[in-house]
Amino acid sequence: MKITDRKGVPDLQLGGPPPEVEPPVEQAVQPKAASGDRVNVSDVARVLASLSSGVGGDEVRTEKVNALREQIASGRYRIDLEAVARSFLSEVLVK
Repeated sequence: MKITDRKGVPDLQLGGPPPEVEPPVEQAVQPKAASGDRVNVSDVARVLASLSSGVGGDEVRTEKVNALREQIASGRYRIDLEAVARSFLSEVLVK
């Protein structure tokens, strides 16, 4: 089957003129104006934020982590299995 009706499409293999291509029209997307955007924070969120900021855990945790790393590296770190079991059981039995 031969297609003969090319509807104005030039044959580039036969040296026809290059097709005229129009550059794409760019459509600018306009952001919607922020009129009256609001954020509501619940009382619970405020309490949680104040509690987490008041802990100051970064400094304490860093010291503790460094101490544990040193103990592990030197082979002096030992797990108190009875203390772990006691803590686990007290949490399970309380619930």
